[in-house]
Amino acid sequence: MRNLLSFRKKAFTLAEVLVVVAIAGIITVTGIIPLMYTVRALENARDSFSADNRERSAVDRMMTDMRGLVRINASAPFRIMRDDKLEGDADYLMLWTSTPALGMAPMGSVVYGVPERTVLSSQIDAGLYRWVLSGDKQPDVILKDDLRPEEARMILPGVVGVTFQALQGSDWEDDYSGQLPGAFRVTFDYGSKDITYERSLPQL
Repeated sequence: MRNLLSFRKKAFTLAEVLVVVAIAGIITVTGIIPLMYTVRALENARDSFSADNRERSAVDRMMTDMRGLVRINASAPFRIMRDDKLEGDADYLMLWTSTPALGMAPMGSVVYGVPERTVLSSQIDAGLYRWVLSGDKQPDVILKDDLRPEEARMILPGVVGVTFQALQGSDWEDDYSGQLPGAFRVTFDYGSKDITYERSLPQL
C-alpha cells in the first residue's frame, strides 16, 4: 500500500501533462513562425540574386560582342532598330562583330531582341534572344525576315520587351545607326517590372 501511494505521488496528473504539452506547443510555434519567414526571405533573396545574375550575364554577353565590333568595311557596325520598323514587340540591337568566330562561324552580325509574337511562333518562350547572322548581312541591311525565332538562342528568360538606347554626346538616342557610341542602355521589361542597365563602351 505504501509503495502504491509512493508511486502515485511521483506520477503526473493528466492536467499537468496537458499544461506541459500546451506550453511546448506555444514554444514550438513561437520558434517556427520566425523560421518560416526567414526561409521565405532567403528564398526570395536567392531568386532575386539568380535573376540579377542572369541579367548581368546577358549584358556581359552584349558587351563581349561590342568589344569585338568590326569597323572595317562597315558604315554602321552598331545599330538600334525601333520596334515600329520591324513590327515586333521590342527594340533590336544589331552588331557587326568578330565574336561569331569564337563559335567557329564566320564574322557576321549578332542581333539581340524579343522575337515577334505571331501565330507560327506562339510556342516560342518569352525571353531575350540572340541571333547570329554570319556572312555579309551587316546591321544596315538586316530585315525582319532574317530574324526567325527558331534560329535564335534565348539568353534571358521571362523578358516580354526590351529597349536599347545609345549615348550620343549628352543625349540618349532611341534610334541609332553608326559607330560604337559612348555608352549604351538596356531596359528589360518583365511585364510587371522594368530593370535598366547602363554600360560605358570602350572607344578603340
